[in-house]
Amino acid sequence: MIWGRVTAHQECLLRVLGFAVLNPTYGTVLDYRGQFGKGGFFKMKVTVTALVVLVLLALDGFTQEYTRWHLPEGAKLRLGKGAVTQIAYSPDGAQIAVATTFGVWLYDAETYKETALLTAEKNWVESMAFSLDGEMIAAGISAWDAAVHLWNAKTGEHLFTITGDFRTVTCVAFSPDGKTLASGSGEEVWLWDVETGAHLRTLRGHPETVVSVAFSPDGSVIVIGGGYRDGALSLWDVNTGRNLWTRAVEGRDIRFVAFNRDGQTLLSGGRDGTMSLWEVAKGKFLTEVVGSGRGDFAIAYNAVRQIIDIVGPRGKGLWGGTVVHPPVHSIRGKWFISTLAISPDGETLAFAGDGGLVHIWDTETGGEKHVFTDHTDGTTGLAFGKDSKMIASASNGMIILWDTDTGERLRTFSDRWKYVDSVAFNQEKGIIAGGSRGEIHLWDVSTGELLNTLIGVRGEYRSLEFSADGRLLANGAGSSVQLWDVETSERLHILLWHTSEITSLAFSRDGDTLAVGSRDHSVTLWDVETGERQRTLSGHNDEVVSVAFSRDGRFFASATSRALLLWNTLFWTNLTVQNGNAHEDSNIAFSPDSKMIARGGYDATVRLWNTATGGLEHSFTDHGTIITSVAFSPDGRTLASGSLDGAVLLWEFVSSPVPVVSSTVSIMPADVMSPRVGEQFTLSLDITAGEDVVGYQASVNFDSTALRYVEAASGDYLPADGFFLSQLVKEDSVTLGGTSFAGASEGDGTLATLTFEVLAVKPSSLTLSNVNVVNSKKERGFPDIVDGQVIEPPPRVEDVNRDGEVNLLDLVQVAINLDKIGENDADVNGDGMVNLFDLVQVAGAIE
Repeated sequence: MIWGRVTAHQECLLRVLGFAVLNPTYGTVLDYRGQFGKGGFFKMKVTVTALVVLVLLALDGFTQEYTRWHLPEGAKLRLGKGAVTQIAYSPDGAQIAVATTFGVWLYDAETYKETALLTAEKNWVESMAFSLDGEMIAAGISAWDAAVHLWNAKTGEHLFTITGDFRTVTCVAFSPDGKTLASGSGEEVWLWDVETGAHLRTLRGHPETVVSVAFSPDGSVIVIGGGYRDGALSLWDVNTGRNLWTRAVEGRDIRFVAFNRDGQTLLSGGRDGTMSLWEVAKGKFLTEVVGSGRGDFAIAYNAVRQIIDIVGPRGKGLWGGTVVHPPVHSIRGKWFISTLAISPDGETLAFAGDGGLVHIWDTETGGEKHVFTDHTDGTTGLAFGKDSKMIASASNGMIILWDTDTGERLRTFSDRWKYVDSVAFNQEKGIIAGGSRGEIHLWDVSTGELLNTLIGVRGEYRSLEFSADGRLLANGAGSSVQLWDVETSERLHILLWHTSEITSLAFSRDGDTLAVGSRDHSVTLWDVETGERQRTLSGHNDEVVSVAFSRDGRFFASATSRALLLWNTLFWTNLTVQNGNAHEDSNIAFSPDSKMIARGGYDATVRLWNTATGGLEHSFTDHGTIITSVAFSPDGRTLASGSLDGAVLLWEFVSSPVPVVSSTVSIMPADVMSPRVGEQFTLSLDITAGEDVVGYQASVNFDSTALRYVEAASGDYLPADGFFLSQLVKEDSVTLGGTSFAGASEGDGTLATLTFEVLAVKPSSLTLSNVNVVNSKKERGFPDIVDGQVIEPPPRVEDVNRDGEVNLLDLVQVAINLDKIGENDADVNGDGMVNLFDLVQVAGAIE
């Protein structure tokens, strides 16, 4: 028998195939022979049909359904669930709501499965509350154009949006009868009619920023708590909006407030975990319980039982004002606890901590019952694996490795208390690198083991990059760049010429050059081998925030917050300047085919620019919030974008066709007869049917065992005052280019001539690559190309011994064969006999 758990999709599949599902809730089904599976599992006899079912079940089991909920158009997967801002249990305890930076996630409190994602046009949820009947959820949105959203908690239907002249909504609360909603923003609390969304009144006059609000049990008064340094409490009449009293709490913040059951006592608490009790009638201070001073709602560390006594059903008389219970359990994580909630029955505690994970603890035993994973803070960097099947995302205190097909979280890499500024992925060597403040951590991808920590120059390591061959690792640190040998962990160079903080860096595809962007409005190119500065690219109107090389090596891009500059790596001249209309601060990335450049903006949009035309090709919108990072998968099928809300979206990417012009660039003559070893020959690079041509670039590839490149010269096609450059000379290729400053050329002509020396007489190919022409509008087109070849000459009849030369040895061969009749190599004149005439012909051919 084969066992497996049933999901919703599996249930549908089993019904179609004739299986009877008896209890979908617990996944119990009839097996194929009519017997019950036990314990929420099913069993079936292994037949051909069963095997098909098993395959489909296995595939479905690995699919993370929630990764495809509420995706923007063009996106195919979402990785991560956003940073947690608040947790709440539904009044009946059946649901756990987790408010995040891109919506509210609802979980089944028994199975811990995701049941819904509540989203709207703005989704950074700062605050959240259930109505007391559990029918509605209200969420306050964090933004300058903030709003309050209401959903049906049972169906997930978005009911309506409340907007007003307020900013971030820091807190929300329903009145006990569910008819009124309070929302706090700034130093004010707004009261709304839940049924119509109408504004009822505004409570003005609280002396500090409003952080928490609560209705009394009878709904007649409302308490406001606030202040991130000095706290304040104020009590208000709900019907009249009159302030009843206000109390300042100097030197101590107030983060939450609550009434006891009879409405006679108030509770307030702050970041240091201290709880204070107040008399409602006159605002008189009663007593306090001192906390541990560790993190938001640090009371969870010291007095879980006290919280239950106050807000749960297990009250034990703490409200007398003097009873202080000792802590029952301590719950400790790597970071502070940011938010917590107690189930209505008081048996479980849900809290967020440890890098955004949501933990469910048993309050009786102090044991952990479950962890909600995939809740992530803002994304600070992205890096694909070479096979495109995995992507690593840096998210504040950790790096997460994801499966790009299923959205599954494969592994988490973290170093306690370390903030991760950047990430790099070297799949060939099985290494994930994370840049922290003054350190680089290297982890084993397969095991998650921390392999090494490279201690370097102090500063934020915002940029981290492996060379294409994985041999080198570079990082920016303050105003310097460090180059590391990955195998030995040795620091090879420290590049110190920069005058300002390093913002970004990129290796050229061949690994010979490292480009460094800086806040001093420049890009510096360094020789990786020697550590010497090659050149500086100026002309940027602001600090350079990102740099990148195209995979084919033809282009280099540098970006400021409002402009994108594209450079030709042959001349290092600027091809286009694209001025953005929105502030953009994410990195830039070339598509693998070098046809597109992607960049994210503050307006939650990813833009794709065409490298051939310099124009905007496509936009992916509705990401949710500020985009911090973009990356293309190596297979060219996916574009990933990470944002401040912690979500990583995978977009379906299809590269647009590059314009092909009507002209043709050819090697002429197409067939070159090879001279003898040591001799040279010249061929030309011709263009036909050219239109408005002011520049060109082309690479000529050759067999380095047969030929050696000698020199090149400009042809007659471009105007005489044009600029010609032969550069990027490699062992088996040479890249040529030219440009005109006076005017454009039309029609046919010769772009350049090339001279080669023969190293060996043998057939070989001459091929063209990276060929493009530029018109007067700085638009690039890609012409048809015609390759050439070197042909081995037929052997000379006088070369009797076939050694490639006619010399005395050939005369000797003729002399040895004198007077022989019939077919013979020494019969060079072909008259059927080796005689004096053959000797004379060979002697005459000797040079």
